[in-house]
Amino acid sequence: MRLFFVIICTFIFSEISFAQKQRDSLKSVWSNTKLQDSSRFKAISQLIPDYYLFSKTDSALVLGYEMLQLAQNKNNSTFQAKAHSLIGNIYFELEDNNKATESYKKGLELALAIKDSMLYAKELYHLGDAYLDYSDYTNAYKVLKKSALVSKKIGDSVTEGWSLDHLGMVHRALGNFDEAEKYHLEHLKLSTDYGIKYSISGAHGNLGGFYRLKGDIPKSLFHWKEGIRLANEIGDPIYGSKGIYNLISIYIDEEDYDNASKYLIEYISIIGHIDHPDYKSNISLFKCQIDYGLGNYTKANLECNDCLSIYKANNWKLDKSILKSLYEVNKKLNRHHIALNYFEKYQVLLNDEKEDKARTEIQNIIFNNQLATDSIAQVQEKELLNAKFQKELNKKTPRRI
Repeated sequence: MRLFFVIICTFIFSEISFAQKQRDSLKSVWSNTKLQDSSRFKAISQLIPDYYLFSKTDSALVLGYEMLQLAQNKNNSTFQAKAHSLIGNIYFELEDNNKATESYKKGLELALAIKDSMLYAKELYHLGDAYLDYSDYTNAYKVLKKSALVSKKIGDSVTEGWSLDHLGMVHRALGNFDEAEKYHLEHLKLSTDYGIKYSISGAHGNLGGFYRLKGDIPKSLFHWKEGIRLANEIGDPIYGSKGIYNLISIYIDEEDYDNASKYLIEYISIIGHIDHPDYKSNISLFKCQIDYGLGNYTKANLECNDCLSIYKANNWKLDKSILKSLYEVNKKLNRHHIALNYFEKYQVLLNDEKEDKARTEIQNIIFNNQLATDSIAQVQEKELLNAKFQKELNKKTPRRI
């Protein structure tokens, strides 16, 4: 086990310089006004989400508006729409949901104005995803339904598939598991029919998450591993690392620390070079949980505190997983006062979960009532249009007596 953690540290230190070089390279391309606009836009589109969105969100917003300004100066409506979408994503990270939605809608308007159906469908999907992120399930459902419909009409099977998948996410969030499974499986089938490996991988991953939520661990493991395998086949191991993260988490929950350790090494080999606080905190917490499970409580305490320092540095609220680990480790080390402090905070989150569950049940009732209302309104609108059409037809073609 000691060798295992030596390997982990080697990965982290050997690859951190690569991340800095990659970030500096993207910044250099973006700043070079002699390069083609397309190259600069491509660089900034990667630089913001990969290196600024989570760790330097305010700076990300500045860069997003710089991207928008350049797109406006060049009169490039496509990149203006994409910039608005990226700015919307940043505002969501800043928890300013109104500005986020407003930015996404500006992107939609631009896509319509230039009659770019593919871009319009994608922006619809992004807006639906945004609504889902802050639990506006009714609007998420409506927008994602529209996105799926538009995408199908224009033959964009990728966006259609992800729209269907996120409709499953809406139902999953509301506890409608049968409907959720139906949409997730529909996404997998559509992606498989068209041979879109990236989407097939993602569909397997979301089914992995779904079955874990349902408590079907064998099915969950199968789908996660399929998603990882396909991500590696298409040469995108970072995409597959999302699945590896979940495998580690499952194996820790199942107290299978050998497999958890094995996949943690793989996880670090893939994302250890990325300067991203989420990844760093994930690694520290996993190390803590594995060492705790193996009875290495002193080492686990150090690793949990490493994770805690990342949370504090980024002003993140402590979540259940780290609070539970800090409580358990300090309890084993007979630091009862510290353990009690973390347990009380952990208990608050558990109580909040119960309230969230009750709130979700109410949201589900509202959601279903709204869908029923919309369905009635659509029928009435169709009947009205049919009546109007028949009236106009009668004017032009008098009935024979």
